[in-house]
Amino acid sequence: MTAHPEHQFVEFMFEPDELKALPKQHAAYIVASSFAINEIMVFLRLTLLTLNSLGVAKGEDERVAGFAFMQDHILLRTLSARAVEYLKLAKDHRTACKRAGDAQGLTFFDVHGPKIDAMWDDPITTLALEIRNKLTGHVVLERIRDTIAKMPDESRRVGIYLHEKDGNSVYLLGEDIAHIAAFDTSEQIEDWSDWVLSTCRAIQSLHSAYMIWVIEQFFPAKMGQEIRLRPDPRLLGNSRMASRSSGISHTSRSH
Repeated sequence: MTAHPEHQFVEFMFEPDELKALPKQHAAYIVASSFAINEIMVFLRLTLLTLNSLGVAKGEDERVAGFAFMQDHILLRTLSARAVEYLKLAKDHRTACKRAGDAQGLTFFDVHGPKIDAMWDDPITTLALEIRNKLTGHVVLERIRDTIAKMPDESRRVGIYLHEKDGNSVYLLGEDIAHIAAFDTSEQIEDWSDWVLSTCRAIQSLHSAYMIWVIEQFFPAKMGQEIRLRPDPRLLGNSRMASRSSGISHTSRSH
């Protein structure tokens, strides 16, 4: 069996009493931010992997392309919801620092706060928040009823594809109407898709900056240990894929 390729990491270990000794707002945020960024990075890797399936589906039957498109957007919606949640988490942490009179903590937001506010105030963030609240986190029937009512009569047909194995059945009707038909134009779909990937990458940088800041501020004597591990490649991102442009809009699926 061929060994998995070796990867280098820098390991920092934290004792429970070290976390307890921190100001409460920072101890909680280290854990919360790390938890949230893990979800974003896992779904981002999966989303980037689906770009390959979209490329394979091109030139195939349009229905097959629809299958790949649906899978991609399910992951994008999950990422979109997690991105909104992370931005809210960062804003809540800044509020906690203000309430605690934490001048030290607020120095981080002096540098990064304007970027967080700009991302939060982006109109597409408002759209992403609606998608999270009415489609991803909860499926709101009223929103879907409104979408159906607004669909032009000349909209293309939508379908479901039943397979002898239920797990292989595909219900594009749900994707096409609940999600895609709610957008006004295919350009709006592209803008939202691009927002998802660019915001998630900005959030990764924000989290990394915060963790470096925490170590420098509260653990200046803590040294990272370089280690080498051989994880299964499916557990890590592919740097070549991560550099690709989104290329995820499939205009033939828009209404």
